[in-house]
Amino acid sequence: MKCRIYTFLILFIQIGYVYCADQPNDKQSNTDITTGDESDYEEDNYQVTENTGQFGQEEEPLPIKEELGSDEEEQGEQGEQEEPLDLSTKHRQPYEPTQPSETEPTQPSQPEPPQFQPGYQPAPRYPLPQPYPRYYYPGYPPYGPYQPYPRYYYPGYPPYGPYQPYGPYQPRPIAQPPQPRPTQPTVPSQLPHTKPSKIPVHVRQKPLSKVCEIVTLVKKNSYGKLVPMKDGDYKRTHTDSVKIKFKLHANLEEVLCDGDIAYIHSPGKPYPSSIIQKKRIKEFIIRSGDELFIVKLINKKWVRNDAKIPQNFEIFTKDSEGNEVPIPLNKCHVDVSYFQSFKFTFKKGVKCHKIIVNGNLVWEKTEGDEYPMAFSITCKENVVIIFDKNIYVYKRKTEGYVFSHLTPRRRRSKDE
Repeated sequence: MKCRIYTFLILFIQIGYVYCADQPNDKQSNTDITTGDESDYEEDNYQVTENTGQFGQEEEPLPIKEELGSDEEEQGEQGEQEEPLDLSTKHRQPYEPTQPSETEPTQPSQPEPPQFQPGYQPAPRYPLPQPYPRYYYPGYPPYGPYQPYPRYYYPGYPPYGPYQPYGPYQPRPIAQPPQPRPTQPTVPSQLPHTKPSKIPVHVRQKPLSKVCEIVTLVKKNSYGKLVPMKDGDYKRTHTDSVKIKFKLHANLEEVLCDGDIAYIHSPGKPYPSSIIQKKRIKEFIIRSGDELFIVKLINKKWVRNDAKIPQNFEIFTKDSEGNEVPIPLNKCHVDVSYFQSFKFTFKKGVKCHKIIVNGNLVWEKTEGDEYPMAFSITCKENVVIIFDKNIYVYKRKTEGYVFSHLTPRRRRSKDE
């Protein structure tokens, strides 16, 4: 409300100034004065023209454009400037009482104003709007054309194809069951001959045993026929967890292992005197004189190897008077190991005091020593002496046999 009151006061003051300006005090000759007011009050606006010495010429007055502005724009101009406000939107120049106002100089970039007749003053014009330059800020490049996003393909899924629009619904034909065809009876002679297919049946075979479950010793009777031996024809002399020893009293012709022939006596050779059966494998050791026949099952075949008992050793015992007495070979059980080593096991009651191999003393009993149970001669002529609890190993050197090492015994044999 106050702004409107101030606006009317300033308007009245301006009208008073305009009225005083229309009545000049000094008289000028040959001058034309034109005053135009652009206020809303038309009764105070008039034109005064003084002509001296010129008559008969009619001049057309220039039209004065009146543009009214809004009250908000006038109030904004009053708040910024302390000069009297003009209701029009055009910029005015203040009037001076002594001389008329002059036009503003035109800018070089604007077009030249039109020429007017002398005595008339053109109204001021607004400058032409200039286009604003386009600013590019550093760091932000101008936007280019739109780039489509790449199409991603995930492994395991085929890429999506173009969209196929759905067409009109077409009902699927209903499958009709096949119609039975009339068949003609066939003659049995016309039917093709087909062999019945055999269905394979998996029959689990019994695994082969690693030991002989049934051992049969065969001899010849008085009629010359092969018959199994009876209990009086052989005697079991030794058994343990590894082997069984038999002493033969009849002539051994064959040895059967679960019905298979493992050994056949060769004509002209002496008959075996003893046989050893291995419990853990299918193997027999048959002694005939000073020879040993090793019969073993290899790749489902019985293989026979012959080996002679070494005679390069001497074993002694002592009688009641303390004299050394040689121990005969028949007082020992002879066996062959896997590495062609001959093992001599003393029979029950035999006490060995000294062992000599290849003329070199290997071992001799001293006070506090126990009697050996067996001894072995290896293929390299090393000597292994077996006691009740320990095993002593002697190696052959150039100067004779030297003690090598001692190992504890793992199992013991039991004589019957």
